[in-house]
Amino acid sequence: MKSIVNKGLLWALIPLALSGAPKLSRAPILPQGQMVALLVDLYLAKALTMSRSADETTAPLIQHVPAIYEAHEVSWEDFHRSMQYYLVHPKELKHIFEAVTQALIALEVQPE
Repeated sequence: MKSIVNKGLLWALIPLALSGAPKLSRAPILPQGQMVALLVDLYLAKALTMSRSADETTAPLIQHVPAIYEAHEVSWEDFHRSMQYYLVHPKELKHIFEAVTQALIALEVQPE
């Protein structure tokens, strides 16, 4: 069974999600479960954007990101601060990405 989950694509979301904000606050980091849900939605938005053909007019992924943050009641600053934390805590980050991968596999449509 070939999975739609592509770890390289998942890692490609990190720079996009981390680009742009000027400063960080001292607020607490997002819990792992919230990070998983947010990363799943970011990955799905990226996959949807990439699946569109060239003749379809779709907004680039960067335009969808603020709406995803809003849907999760998270600011860019919250996500960025949390990713910075998890990037220096690789065991925790590994658990997050394993959960993201499992969630995406569970969403995968199986051919009949």
